[in-house]
Amino acid sequence: MVNKNTFHHLIFVKYLILCLGLFSQVACAGEITLEKGTGYTVPENVVWEIDKAPIANCKVCTADLYIKGDASQVEIDGVVVTGEFNLSISNDKHAKILLYPNTEVWLGDTRHTLKIRSLSP
Repeated sequence: MVNKNTFHHLIFVKYLILCLGLFSQVACAGEITLEKGTGYTVPENVVWEIDKAPIANCKVCTADLYIKGDASQVEIDGVVVTGEFNLSISNDKHAKILLYPNTEVWLGDTRHTLKIRSLSP
């Protein structure tokens, strides 16, 4: 037979595991991985921040990101650029890059994946 203290301890541990599981799902919900070959549009009421941009092997490298669409807005280290343009990221420790709602982004040949953090505006 389980004594009263052991029973309460088991309930506490189950509750703690449940809470940690819910917290990890919420914390990870804001992480997105973009992949080459697919176009993405930043949803309304969301800002995407480029978190990690691992470099891919390429013979002739052109651009890391293609920003398309007249409604596109990208903030690079405090400077906002609008419209269509190509963007190259020098390394994985890049400046802060934010993609605003309705921005259409495609990955270029030097980035096969891009890790994004989804933020509230």
